[in-house]
Amino acid sequence: DLFQAEEGVVDEARATESFTLASFLMGWALLVRCILYMDLHPRTGIFVNVLKHCWDDLMHFVLYAGAIFVMMAYIAYFVFGNSTDSFDSIEAAAVKQWNLLNGLDPMLAGTPPLYLATFGILFTGLLVYFMLNFLLAIILDAFQ
Repeated sequence: DLFQAEEGVVDEARATESFTLASFLMGWALLVRCILYMDLHPRTGIFVNVLKHCWDDLMHFVLYAGAIFVMMAYIAYFVFGNSTDSFDSIEAAAVKQWNLLNGLDPMLAGTPPLYLATFGILFTGLLVYFMLNFLLAIILDAFQ
């Protein structure tokens, strides 16, 4: 019967999805456990000790960098949204920025040069150079 076969396929898909979610969560739990086990040895415990020491500063950094990232996505959406498909929504602008930040995407083609240069300087200056140096300063301060 066609409907029984369809139910079997749907049940199999649900089971596979549940297994994938469980595997994902288990992988993250094992990663955290591995990092915590590193604290037992004096040499590998440096990583955990630095994280413990600068946790508060790191959380503030993530909040601050996230706010700048979201505001830059809003700016990119409002400036480039009408002329470029990759910025036609705020979510798409955030994805495009993430790809730009990781070097996965070339810069914008067909965008007015003044706007492109201004956005490129702000985005690169704020998020890449300033925030990366700020993160490095937090970690070096905690390491000492």
